[in-house]
Amino acid sequence: MPEFGADQLDAARGTDPEAIRKRYLGLPDDFPSLATTLAREVTDGADSRYDKALALQNWFREEFDYSLEPEFGHGDDAVEQFLRSGEGYCEQFAGTFAA
Repeated sequence: MPEFGADQLDAARGTDPEAIRKRYLGLPDDFPSLATTLAREVTDGADSRYDKALALQNWFREEFDYSLEPEFGHGDDAVEQFLRSGEGYCEQFAGTFAA
């Protein structure tokens, strides 16, 4: 399994093949606009995808609390609830970060 450092990840720029974009990078049309708006605000000024991912990671670490008593549920409503409450568990952090 290859290991990549920050410099290598930051240098990985370019466009994704169309097959990757279509299959893995799309979101539903009804995805919460709050998530899109916040992601754009948090990553404003970040030059690369790596910088954007790092900005989001740091934002979640600094602004959100981890809870062992999460709200139940999955899907778009759970993403929006997590963003509004500032509290969640591993699934909410990972799913919202990925989206």
